[in-house]
Amino acid sequence: MNHKAQTRFPSGRRHLFLILSMIAALLLGVEIGTRILVRRLSRIEGRIGREYAAALRPPQSMQPVVWFLGNSLLDAAVDFPALSERVQGRMEARRFVVEQTFFHDWHYGIRKLFGTGTKPRCIVLMINGKQLVSNTSRGDYAAQILVAPGDIMGFVRDLKVHPTTAANLIFANFSMFYGLRSEIRKFVMLRLLPDLPTLTSRLVATAPPDVPDARFPLLAQQRIRILQTECARQGVRLIFAIPPSQDFETDQLLRRAVEEAKVEALMPFAAGDFEAAHFSDGFHLNRDGARRYTDLLGEALLKSAPWRVSVPD
Repeated sequence: MNHKAQTRFPSGRRHLFLILSMIAALLLGVEIGTRILVRRLSRIEGRIGREYAAALRPPQSMQPVVWFLGNSLLDAAVDFPALSERVQGRMEARRFVVEQTFFHDWHYGIRKLFGTGTKPRCIVLMINGKQLVSNTSRGDYAAQILVAPGDIMGFVRDLKVHPTTAANLIFANFSMFYGLRSEIRKFVMLRLLPDLPTLTSRLVATAPPDVPDARFPLLAQQRIRILQTECARQGVRLIFAIPPSQDFETDQLLRRAVEEAKVEALMPFAAGDFEAAHFSDGFHLNRDGARRYTDLLGEALLKSAPWRVSVPD
């Protein structure tokens, strides 16, 4: 009887090893397939990949490189080809937009970009006040796209998340499939239901802008200083570009907080320059609003001269 048990045990162990090997091969195949196919099939992921690679290219001329970083607010507010043409001859303008991102995402995103050894002359960052002081993040997606492997533990600590969420972030940082699984699911749903975005946009109402509380100026200053410190270590100038909202007083409050942190704020508009008709959803600028803001921002950039080195002590 013992002899039979001994003969069955090695056989069972071989079967277990075979099953585990098949699972490992399947997971490896899914990961490789994701890395090869996702940016070829998805327009958004392809664009993000191209912009990331373009940001890291060596200078293509004698002009200094300026990175324009931000989320959907930058994408909607700035006609980037028109802006690039406006500043041509003064700088190489390069854009890197990752939608639905916040302060923590860009804090570590800037660190990751610097970690490649590539440095621009200046970074122009565009997020709004709520996104600057928010403690949230795009989560697994940001962990994969914007966080370097050596920084993932710091990213997790700064977000102060539950251990289960922390484990997800760490795994998403390692695995592209795991980090992009939600985007892959959206991609599949859009292929099956092309009219889904139209339906969901009608079901979801746009929330009114939040009025900052008394802690906003101090927290905004603290976070701007963190970004300024990251840039100053590399000898890179930081400029904070403020996108228009329908609450001009809040925009002014953000500008003052940035300037009190000793960072230049570009807010090239006055009260009444942007009305409800300039917004597509109450939050993002529409085409007419973007045309107007792009002209104003281009003029402000030429006056600011972000190609000059000016990093505070």
